[in-house]
Amino acid sequence: MKKGLLITTLIALLLLCLVGCECKEHTFGEWTVESEATCSMPGKEVRICEKCEKVEEREISVLEHSFNEWVIEKDSTCALEGKKIRTCENCKKTEEMQLAKLKHTYSDWFECEPSTCTTRGTLKRTCVDCSAEETIPSDKLEHNWIKATCFTPKICSVCETTEGDAMGHSWNDATCVLPKTCTMCQATEGTPKGHTWKDANCTEPKTCTVCNTTEGAPMGHTFSSPDCKTLETCEKCGVEGTNMGSHQFENAFCKLCRYVDKSAISINVPSLPAERTITYDGHYSDERHYTSKYKVTAAEVKVYDYRRGPYEDFPFYISISITIEYVDCYYQINYGDGTIEHYNYCNIDYDCFYLIDSSGEIHMPENISTYDFGGSIGVVATSRKSIVAKENEAGSTETVKFENLAPGTYTLCFLEGDLDQHSFDNMFN
Repeated sequence: MKKGLLITTLIALLLLCLVGCECKEHTFGEWTVESEATCSMPGKEVRICEKCEKVEEREISVLEHSFNEWVIEKDSTCALEGKKIRTCENCKKTEEMQLAKLKHTYSDWFECEPSTCTTRGTLKRTCVDCSAEETIPSDKLEHNWIKATCFTPKICSVCETTEGDAMGHSWNDATCVLPKTCTMCQATEGTPKGHTWKDANCTEPKTCTVCNTTEGAPMGHTFSSPDCKTLETCEKCGVEGTNMGSHQFENAFCKLCRYVDKSAISINVPSLPAERTITYDGHYSDERHYTSKYKVTAAEVKVYDYRRGPYEDFPFYISISITIEYVDCYYQINYGDGTIEHYNYCNIDYDCFYLIDSSGEIHMPENISTYDFGGSIGVVATSRKSIVAKENEAGSTETVKFENLAPGTYTLCFLEGDLDQHSFDNMFN
């Protein structure tokens, strides 16, 4: 027991001595390569403390391989991967690398399962080198929609898939002639409303106030006026017309506005332009004789709108002008000494012409102051005053005027034959 204790004590003292001899701060020398590193094994370096000869080691890293160029050992295809290798020139270590497969050379896509509007079909293509196949789903077809109607929703004509709801009727309101009608399917409901008529008036026919349909024709104005000084007015609508009222005629003369109805004034000229012949054998010492052949070519009526002449009951009078054309004229004078003179003109008395009005009254030209006919018309000739006309040659014209006549109808009369004998047997009416 005591011997064991002694040995232990000695060992402890020995260890204390050894510890006390180690360097507190080593002084190492240079690193020295003990073994070179290779591309397969690491190397080692050491250094030694100059005081206590303590040895310190460190590892030298493995060198990198020195590979040569890659060499293809197996070509790639579109079905199999290829391979390439390289070898380290120092340690002969080899490295391998897989080469990617080549891309397939595909044909065009073709449909092997057709698409519908409810299912997708299949498209396929094949590699021309390795017969590898590739498939993809094809798109669904579009639905062939039939538009929704009033009664059915939108529906596909192929698969009968529906979408949405029926549209229902789209009603147009009833009109005068059509019932309530659907604009989509033309279905009708109810009855037409019928026209709402507005009665016809003077300028518009019977008209529907809703649709403007017309029926019949306008009634037209009913114009009336109390007299010719008042503009006519429609008795129904009160609109003024363009005309005055009616004249109040008395013998073709309106007592209110002095208007003369010329249609009530006329002159009858017998057998225009018939030729007439007047002869005259004078009872002078020189035995004058003339012959005048003439024709009436015109008769003109003029109305003068003011009081004049003996017809004070009328504020106007009538003037009638008769135009005469001489066709042939001959004038001869037989003198007492036997001398005879001939002339190619003649004179004519205006009193060869006269007018007879509708009551039978005779009216002479303005050149005659008084003249009473006798002989065949039963009036004794008391005086005869006339103005001799100018000397007239064949082709010349003469105008005979009748003035201060009241309105009415007149007939031109004239003598034919021997003026000296007052032959009225050939008077024309």
